[in-house]
Amino acid sequence: MDVSSSNLGTVRIDHSYPSDYPAPYTLACSAHVELEALPADGCVFDSWTGDLTGAKNPVTVVMGDDKSITAHFHRLAGYTLTMQVYGSGTITPDAGNYSYEDGDIVDIIAMPDTGWLFGGWSGDDVADPTSANTTVTVDSDKIITAVFYQPLYTLTMQATDGGSVTPGTQMYNSGTVVDITATPMEGWKFDGWSGSVADASLATTTVTISDNTTIVANFSQSRRALFSWPVIGGIIAGGIAVIVLIVLLVRRRLYYYY
Repeated sequence: MDVSSSNLGTVRIDHSYPSDYPAPYTLACSAHVELEALPADGCVFDSWTGDLTGAKNPVTVVMGDDKSITAHFHRLAGYTLTMQVYGSGTITPDAGNYSYEDGDIVDIIAMPDTGWLFGGWSGDDVADPTSANTTVTVDSDKIITAVFYQPLYTLTMQATDGGSVTPGTQMYNSGTVVDITATPMEGWKFDGWSGSVADASLATTTVTISDNTTIVANFSQSRRALFSWPVIGGIIAGGIAVIVLIVLLVRRRLYYYY
């Protein structure tokens, strides 16, 4: 009987250890031989192959003819892959610690939450750090972080003649809800907003930032301003002046006539 072992463990034969492999033994027909696979540190026993199959360990072999048997082992997961998230999004595998064997290639996926963008992977041995769907090779303890960020967009605030707006032009993160107010000047009135706002008819409303946005407050002169007391007074004064001028002209013509 020849007994062999992979280099990740040894085989004890009838409670003794061979000095080398393959280990040839000459045994009588019908002899019972106990084999026990002993994995090295960090390894586990897989199975027997050759003239013995299965994973029973230890196992007894009954001799009936020549046999060749090999014990197979594999290394336990020797490295830790730590997955992390910076910003707001989800990843596969989820954030946490995972054990892998040396050389394992792990699929990793990043998906940003609404209003966020994927900015890349940080860490070593990521196949494509800029791709949201890529792989990482685990050949040592690794920390891999998916980086998400919120884009900044510009809110441009404008007003037609006759009023002002608040706030002024500023930059905001995507998803920000901004309070906006239109204030007409004296003698003017607010006519409504141009642009994507919550309620275009209200002087005070909100706008939700999702892209570069321009909002315009529209104003027009109030009719009341056209007929205010100063205006009416001016009209009256002008009318009186015209009447007085006419009277003077008439009297002058009469004077020359007589």
